[in-house]
Amino acid sequence: MSTFKGWNIISMPASPSPRSIEWNAQDVVAANTNPFTGGQQFYDWQAAWLECQITMPPLTNDQAQEWIAFLMQAQGMANVFQFGDPLVTAPKVASGSPVVHGANQTGRQLITAGWDISGDSYSIAPGDWIQIGYRLYRSLSWQTPDGSGIATLDIWPPLRESPANGDGITIANTKGLFRLAANQRKWSVDQTLVYGLSFSLREAL
Repeated sequence: MSTFKGWNIISMPASPSPRSIEWNAQDVVAANTNPFTGGQQFYDWQAAWLECQITMPPLTNDQAQEWIAFLMQAQGMANVFQFGDPLVTAPKVASGSPVVHGANQTGRQLITAGWDISGDSYSIAPGDWIQIGYRLYRSLSWQTPDGSGIATLDIWPPLRESPANGDGITIANTKGLFRLAANQRKWSVDQTLVYGLSFSLREAL
């Protein structure tokens, strides 16, 4: 079993795909309101993460047992697993074999290289997912690589860890590292052995 930061990484069943996913993007921004003027001051703690509520389609007994076993193996919030957006599995137009360009990068921008600059359309689009190691990020703006295939991406959330120069960037079938958002797991089953199952995830930090 693989590990990351001391967490055991388990495998989520590959099918069937969720019937619906409700995404929730969380940022940690403190606000202080002056009680006399109503003026506000804000402080961005540079912390952010994804949460989501997953609802599965009706499951047969065989399908359900695999998912229930996965939920048992998660041991509540103890273990982690990889999960990605099943509806956005590839960038809109960008291609290539991108890598991190430069060491010691932090924050909400990432300098990258290795993008394909052939053809008429190769820009990185807002909403494109990228994966570095076990971490998942989303492009926030249109960026066009220069003639050397280098582009600086605006990303969310801020970089979890500072990647090494030359680290590969995955742009298709991207996944991040998540854990269950609660220790309790529930499912339902009717007399025809059709199961209903839903659960919440939170990015593993």
